[in-house]
Amino acid sequence: MGKGDNGNDASNLISEWGAPSNNQGLGLFGGELSTTQGIYKLTLVPTNKAGFFKTKQKIHVSNGGSITKASVDLSHDKQKNVPLSPSSLFLQKLGVTNADGKPVNGGMSSKLKQCQKFVEIVGNLVDNYVTTSSSNQTTARVTDMGCGRGYLTFSLHSYLTTKYLSVENARISSVSTQGIDRRP
Repeated sequence: MGKGDNGNDASNLISEWGAPSNNQGLGLFGGELSTTQGIYKLTLVPTNKAGFFKTKQKIHVSNGGSITKASVDLSHDKQKNVPLSPSSLFLQKLGVTNADGKPVNGGMSSKLKQCQKFVEIVGNLVDNYVTTSSSNQTTARVTDMGCGRGYLTFSLHSYLTTKYLSVENARISSVSTQGIDRRP
């Protein structure tokens, strides 16, 4: 605020996103989001403050009932097509996910995505080789130089064994995986 401003003029209003604004913006002063867990309210006031509140009240629909988790249509929620099951035992043992397949903490979420992307890329290369190879059966040999804790090594091994060794007449007859690292 400049000298002599008392803070009550329209030029000192906060914007729709909570930052100071020199114009009237869109004229938004709040919003409301209704979910099965409650109602969330955001209030923007001319004193450069924003308030965020959650109420536990149930949402009432026009027919007099209320929305419950069971009544919400989740048909738009689709299962992601990922090469590795997030609840795999090796991911749990490495501390990446829990038994439900959820990342253990914020840092492990990116590690899980990295493992999924790595397996997607290398798995496509292996799949292309297997489909174009003229040999009947082959051994897949994986060597990881500088494997560290082996997140990516275990991920690729799990993908190859799950995809090829559990299928009859698979073009890969065995998977041999080796991780090499200099650190103790």
